[in-house]
Amino acid sequence: MNSLLSKITKYDFALAAGLAVLSLVLLGLKFIQPPGGEVDVYLNNELIDSISLNFDNENEYLGELGAVKVLVKEGKIRVIESNCPLKSCIRQGAVSRQGETIVCVPNKFLLVVTEGESRSVDGVVG
Repeated sequence: MNSLLSKITKYDFALAAGLAVLSLVLLGLKFIQPPGGEVDVYLNNELIDSISLNFDNENEYLGELGAVKVLVKEGKIRVIESNCPLKSCIRQGAVSRQGETIVCVPNKFLLVVTEGESRSVDGVVG
């Protein structure tokens, strides 16, 4: 063991320290969220509200069949409660990227992410 430590040079320590600092910087960047987006809320094809994804909150809207509750948390929005029969709007989960939507057809309710992280390309057809 002692012979191994004697073979380590100051450059090895500098490399290890540099890698440790780089790891901490990259870990810190992971926790820095890009600015959130904006979601437009439509009922019966009319814009009734705009919600910022920057702040966690809960909103309730009255749809055709009753209340629709939406939750904004950690820069994403989702429907958490609805009186529609299939509950597909709830099962869809959270959205946050520009262009993504959540639709509740029976309630005539629509959420559209109008500003936010750009969608990544899934594939290219040429």
